[in-house]
Amino acid sequence: MQDNQKVYLHSPDTARQNGELEEYRESKRINAACAKAVDKAIDDSNYKLYHYDLATAVENVISEYGADRLNCVLANSVRYKDYDGRFSRDNREWANTVPLPDIDRGSLAAFVADAHPAILDGFINQVRIYEQTEQVVDYIIRQGTENTTEGNWIMGFDEIPAELMKPWQVKKSQDNIAERLSTHKEVADIVINDGHFDVCYYLDYCPNCAAKKEEHNHFSDKEEAADDALSAVHKPSILARLQEGKKAALQDKEQSKTAPKRDNQLEV
Repeated sequence: MQDNQKVYLHSPDTARQNGELEEYRESKRINAACAKAVDKAIDDSNYKLYHYDLATAVENVISEYGADRLNCVLANSVRYKDYDGRFSRDNREWANTVPLPDIDRGSLAAFVADAHPAILDGFINQVRIYEQTEQVVDYIIRQGTENTTEGNWIMGFDEIPAELMKPWQVKKSQDNIAERLSTHKEVADIVINDGHFDVCYYLDYCPNCAAKKEEHNHFSDKEEAADDALSAVHKPSILARLQEGKKAALQDKEQSKTAPKRDNQLEV
């Protein structure tokens, strides 16, 4: 990923005062590269006349530049072209919530995506769906790992907060959500079953499972100690068994001296 630093939002003067001119320049350079990457990803996703695989295009750019920088570039593109009515009202409102670098309009022009506004608007829709899905995935994983005591957790579509994604949206995006869940390190397996995500987690990421295992081991140790104590009561020590053996041997010897001899044991 080229985006190995955060988007630099301060003005050039602030960057100069703080000794951060290099960070400012590098962030500006990556912003421009990200804008070009958006245009290329959209062009590459055009698999048939007027048909685009924008979801894949979004994933490709995010994997290269990160979601924060991509959002910055897209929001800047919409706000820079505020005269263009082909951007939806929702995306205009969204763009106004994304912080942009504190630079002049001429500098902002360096990272404006040039793709057709109608297609770029669709690209932005897919970015927002991607982020919405990530929030749902994070919620499912957090709820599962924090609450399970056995390693699996079932999450109904209607149990996901509506502010993240409404149930009908979850149902529509269920396959995508499941696919994204499967890529996370905490998830061992995922099954969609009758309006539910049934997720199995690796126990290392489930604190309640670790606590339960520790409790089980604690009780096992106590049971083993109790068994040892019981054995000590009912089983004589090695020394006691040796002493008992010597005592029995002595008794046998004394008895053999006093026992009458048989005919075949006559003295000569």
